[in-house]
Amino acid sequence: MPTVVESIRSALSRRDGISEESMRPLATVYAAEVERVNERLSSAVALLHKGLRSEAIQSVSMAPNAMDAAAALDFVEADEWLDILQFLEIPVPPPLNRELVEELNEAIVEAQPLEGLLRQQRRLAIARAPLPWRLKVLRRIAERDPGNGVWRDDLESWEKVRLQQIQGEATHANGMEGLPALRGLQKELDHSPWVHSPGANLIKFVRRKHQKLIASKALVTLKELAPRLHDAFCAMNEADARALRTQWDAAAEALGQQLPPELTEETQDALGWLAQLDHRAEQRRLRAVAVGRLEAALDQDAPLGQLEKAYRQAANFDEPIPPDLLQRYQVTVADQELATKRRFQIIVASIAVTAAVLLFALGLWQWESMRVAQEQAATKELETLIDAGDTDAALSFLKQIGDREPRVADSTGVRSLANRLDSLVAQEGQRVEQFRAALAQASADDPASTDLVALGRAERLAVTEAEKAAAFEVRNAWSRWDAENKGRETEALLAEVQKIQQRLDQIESDGPDPVGLATLDAVLPELEGLLSEHPRANSAARFQVSALRNRAVSMRGALKTQLDRSRMEAAALSQLYGAQSLAEYAGKLQRFTRQASETSLAKQFKEVLEDQPIWEKALTWNDVVVTAVRAVETGMPSEAVEAYRKANERLTASVGKNLASFPATFLEPFERYDERQQILDGVLGSLPDTVVADLVTLTETSGDRSRWFIYKTYFEQNRQKILDNVPKGLTVDIVSSEGGAVESRFLKADVEVLPEPYSTIRWLTSVGDAKRQDFLADWEGQFLRLTAELRGRDQLGSRLKEMMLQHLLAGACEGSEMLAGRLGEELLFLKARSDSLPPWYTPLPFRPSLAPEVDAQVVSRLADLYRRRPNFSEIAALVREQRYRWVGFLEQPDPEQLSIHLDVTPDGDGRLAIARPSRADKELADWIEIGEFRDGEANLHAPKEDVLAGLPVFYLPGPIR
Repeated sequence: MPTVVESIRSALSRRDGISEESMRPLATVYAAEVERVNERLSSAVALLHKGLRSEAIQSVSMAPNAMDAAAALDFVEADEWLDILQFLEIPVPPPLNRELVEELNEAIVEAQPLEGLLRQQRRLAIARAPLPWRLKVLRRIAERDPGNGVWRDDLESWEKVRLQQIQGEATHANGMEGLPALRGLQKELDHSPWVHSPGANLIKFVRRKHQKLIASKALVTLKELAPRLHDAFCAMNEADARALRTQWDAAAEALGQQLPPELTEETQDALGWLAQLDHRAEQRRLRAVAVGRLEAALDQDAPLGQLEKAYRQAANFDEPIPPDLLQRYQVTVADQELATKRRFQIIVASIAVTAAVLLFALGLWQWESMRVAQEQAATKELETLIDAGDTDAALSFLKQIGDREPRVADSTGVRSLANRLDSLVAQEGQRVEQFRAALAQASADDPASTDLVALGRAERLAVTEAEKAAAFEVRNAWSRWDAENKGRETEALLAEVQKIQQRLDQIESDGPDPVGLATLDAVLPELEGLLSEHPRANSAARFQVSALRNRAVSMRGALKTQLDRSRMEAAALSQLYGAQSLAEYAGKLQRFTRQASETSLAKQFKEVLEDQPIWEKALTWNDVVVTAVRAVETGMPSEAVEAYRKANERLTASVGKNLASFPATFLEPFERYDERQQILDGVLGSLPDTVVADLVTLTETSGDRSRWFIYKTYFEQNRQKILDNVPKGLTVDIVSSEGGAVESRFLKADVEVLPEPYSTIRWLTSVGDAKRQDFLADWEGQFLRLTAELRGRDQLGSRLKEMMLQHLLAGACEGSEMLAGRLGEELLFLKARSDSLPPWYTPLPFRPSLAPEVDAQVVSRLADLYRRRPNFSEIAALVREQRYRWVGFLEQPDPEQLSIHLDVTPDGDGRLAIARPSRADKELADWIEIGEFRDGEANLHAPKEDVLAGLPVFYLPGPIR
């Protein structure tokens, strides 16, 4: 069937075609087409102005293509035809908005290089491809489209997620199977054009773990190669051994550390053998070079020195020099030596005469030098003995000189040293007499009577080994006697000290006790008497007595202070019990710090009260719970969702670490609230812009009930003509293309007109407007119910019904993680059917029911999902209980133990927690789990560094199942 433009051109070309009767219907249809195209162009340009170029192009490219329709409507004869319409007084159709067309054309031209990349990105998203694949494509898109800031924002958010994935993948990459993954992660970190730069710690972590796995793999390789290398050595298979050594060296280098001893021991014979073979080969090479150099030196008639050097280098190998080369060398050397000998004989003759003259003078000089040397040697030897204090040896040496060399003994130097020696001999005699007298005074038959002063003088005067031994014998006898006495007294003193120490330990372990205080008062006089009873006990034992006394004094003071404070704390602490609320407890805590300000508990309680703002910040979670539950129970109105968001913002600004959380299913309606509104507008609100929105169905009333689609406006204009004249035969304009073009077809049958798909489109649009809030509150349930109602529309043909079902399910999955994860196969099934079936406008028998395979594959699945969809009322009831409730406080019965005092008994099992300033940011509150309440009892397992006595304890019911 010709399009409206083709009909206009045909009418203009015929002489009888230009009439009001023929032109008015064409003007009406043309006006409707221009209005529809202008509306779609305007919507697309609005998206373009928001920076959503891809979405704008996609909008105009949806069937029927708005740009193609605009090009078709902008025909050359348009001005001539409009003049004719004015002449015939027919309302002129609105003009096509060419400015919008030009603006969209520019965007399409700019985005042309992106088209393939965008298609690839969509395919990867549908297939849920790994994030690294999608990042590569997104980086190319951002590079091709630098003016669109959306791509860079997506890149930053995706890269942050990818870096977290890399951390996790690197952590779990273990064993040899993890090596390729780590290699890929390191390559991705080093060579990817990151917008959000990876942290240095992450890069170091991946590299270090990669190197560790490489070393592990290298060690495995070395362990595999070691026996093979040893076997090749045993078989003397040089070729295999060399190949294995190459692999061995590469693996050892990759290991990057010292080889294990067992591997070194297993391969040292093989590697040594190969090294020996290499050495021999190198020696053969060096010999060949040396022989070549000798031959070259002979060829060049080199000097004798150079020839001998070359010969030595060539002869420095196990293999002899070739005989012919050796003969050449010997002949050449003999010739050069003969010439040298002749020159030498002439020189020797001239020297002999000169030598005879010099010999006589040399003899005289040597005799005088010998005499001087003897005197110097004797003087030096005698001086050395005197300086060493060996007077006996010095006297003996002086006597020998006088007997053998009187002339040397009479020299000036020797005589001077002899006088010095006489003086030293006299001094030594005097020292010996003094030593003997002191030793005699110190010695006694009874060691107790030893004169320690005289003994000390004798020890200082002792020089010879005999003298030192005599003094040591006296000292040793006295030391043995002294040690025996000190030992007995020390043992007795230490025994008493140990008894008193055990009594002090018992007092300390008993804690503050009036009986212990009385015991300490009695212990102090006992310690004073011990020192006088054992005066010869050693210093270490006496020091222990002093230390024990200091400990007793300190314990007495501390014990008295503890008893006083315990009485005061007990009186004040009893006032804390029985509080009915957190505010009442804070007031009682304040009174305690005033009444018992000097106690240790008061200091902790003051610190606890300083954190009172932290409690209030931590409890902002309860506000989030209340606003979230209220929003769900009231059907997710925008004001309730906004109240939840503000409460959540306050939570983010107040709490760092939180023990409580919402189920992901419960959070999705809040997190995707705005997105779902946009999706809903795109799924249901865009339906009136489609071609089928203005069509109705024309069906035969008998036979196979063939059906066609015609425009609703065309039907209304030709209602009586179509319904009354068809049995006589009538030409009807039916839709014949995806773009909505029409063609004339002659019909002769009883027909009826069904208001579909026009009626269904209007119904779906009205549902989107009327039940928008219901969709936002129960996205899965509303969409699944909508598909069920769509299936029951018995005047809508199966082909369009299946297309609309696919459209609704795609939108439902786009807004729901649960549906997207469970309807993937069904959507692919519908898409495959859509591609394989004839176009929707093809005349076919009218069938209102879906195909049996669609019912079996899709509809039954939808019914099951509807029964299994999240029940937000039940989840909200559970979430309402996930609030922190004050139940008591921490108390400290003794310095090493904390316990929980419960003023309010929880009504079920759950966790016990405290609120503390965050370590990362002191302005934030962190919830810290310190125990659990189970089977009616509170159990504490808090780390000491996180808790203080007096901290309020909160109860959080068990996790939602």
